[in-house]
Amino acid sequence: MEVFKQKYWLIFPLWLCIVIYTNSLPGQFFWDDETAVLMTPEIHSFSDLVSMFTFSFWNDLYNDKLQSYRKGVYRPLIRITFALERKLWGDNPFGYRLTNVIIHAGNTGLVTVLAQAIFKSNPTAMIAGLLFTAHPVNVESISYIKNRSCLIGTFFLLLCLLMWIREQYFVCSIFFLISLITKESNFSIPILITFYGLLFYKKHKWKQTFNYIFFK
Repeated sequence: MEVFKQKYWLIFPLWLCIVIYTNSLPGQFFWDDETAVLMTPEIHSFSDLVSMFTFSFWNDLYNDKLQSYRKGVYRPLIRITFALERKLWGDNPFGYRLTNVIIHAGNTGLVTVLAQAIFKSNPTAMIAGLLFTAHPVNVESISYIKNRSCLIGTFFLLLCLLMWIREQYFVCSIFFLISLITKESNFSIPILITFYGLLFYKKHKWKQTFNYIFFK
């Protein structure tokens, strides 16, 4: 079909993302959004940038025992994005929500491009992008400002996988290191890469990749 010979296979998922999540923009801060954005003094100023990398994401914000499981989370990159937006948007939740939608649109584009790189099929890539952007599992991460760590973590995870497939191993490693300060679950990236290799690599490809990484 002519539509798949153009870039519509990439544009359609991005368009659907905008259509679905535009209605989230007028929302307000709620639940932990207020704590993470409005009540955290460390993100109100860049005067102590070091604290962004030493202050645990939830540490001391919830002192009761019922919330103790949240302490000790290390997500400095998320705190930096909140601090930047605090300078830009102040207490207006619209800007924070717009950022979340933009990041999800970026993730949708990466999923679509990644699917095309794996399956070499524009229709398959478009379907993958449409399913990803419309899947309800993403709603909480996009509408809940505090959960931006899921969005940015997914962004760097997808970049890692895409760079690995394109054999840009050094760039892949850089994105992997950055991903570790966005979401703890990104420690699983090497496992995902291994599964990808098991599914799509032949024996000689494993050997070629190993030699390139360790002996080039």
